[in-house]
Amino acid sequence: MKIRCFVVALSLWVCSCGLPSPDGLHDGSRPTFDPKTGDLVISIRVRGQGLIHRVSADGSAVTLTEDGDSFDPSVSKDGSQIVFAKRTDGGKSAIWIMDTDGRNPRRLSADAGRSTYPVLLAAGKPVIFARAATLRNTSTGGTRWIDWDVYEVPNEGGVERRITNARLRAIDSVDLLPGGQGVILGTDRLDSTARLDVVDLQSGEMRAVGVPEDRAAAVAPSSGRITFLRDVGDYNYEIFVMEPDGSGRRQLTNLKSYTSVPTFSPDERRVLFLSDPGRNRRFSLWEARMDGSSRLVPLKYDPP
Repeated sequence: MKIRCFVVALSLWVCSCGLPSPDGLHDGSRPTFDPKTGDLVISIRVRGQGLIHRVSADGSAVTLTEDGDSFDPSVSKDGSQIVFAKRTDGGKSAIWIMDTDGRNPRRLSADAGRSTYPVLLAAGKPVIFARAATLRNTSTGGTRWIDWDVYEVPNEGGVERRITNARLRAIDSVDLLPGGQGVILGTDRLDSTARLDVVDLQSGEMRAVGVPEDRAAAVAPSSGRITFLRDVGDYNYEIFVMEPDGSGRRQLTNLKSYTSVPTFSPDERRVLFLSDPGRNRRFSLWEARMDGSSRLVPLKYDPP
């Protein structure tokens, strides 16, 4: 493992058009917290590759992965393991798992399509993730992954189970609900309408929560409060919160920015997210508090 000091220039994740992303914070990758230590776990692009880092409160960082292009880390709710996605060939990605210190990394899912947003309740429990099955050419000459659904794979690897059969146009987030009996998804339907869906992990049944065009949700670990993104105009994605039943909606930020998937801090007093107020493909880490204030979170990082 490499101990590093932080200084960051941040980045955009470009998944469908094939353009290279600049080094820095990996915009397409959500941040996550270790519930035991309060450390931030995040993917940073270094020389074109996403590396998973653990960042402590004093700004020091440990690199947990040494090679490959890794993103979407998520610390299990019991703080015992980290699950993440890792690119394979042709834009595909698979789900991996490792100890919270980066030891014992191993691949769990098949190399079949694009697998992202893994989440895990506790050691020994199945890993839940999203997968797109089909890579399709677009009218603009690029490609995009479609036919998204939710899957699970045993903690030690093995036979996967497909939980939903929705064949969605896109899934932009997955997070566990308190108790681990369900997940909340940010979804794009075939008619391009975005919404948030709660999925029962046993039956695969889906029900909408919030209102159309809510996107990219995360759940507070105790209260079940939901934070999410919403375009308030001109591709200006701001951070919102609401109660588990969709009531009490309110806007937390006013940054006029491109913004990525948010996450709650363990004490549920803050929402962390990546934001690009300058809209120049240079993302930085921000936090929003429940009183509506927000601030840039300074990070220091010396690339190798």
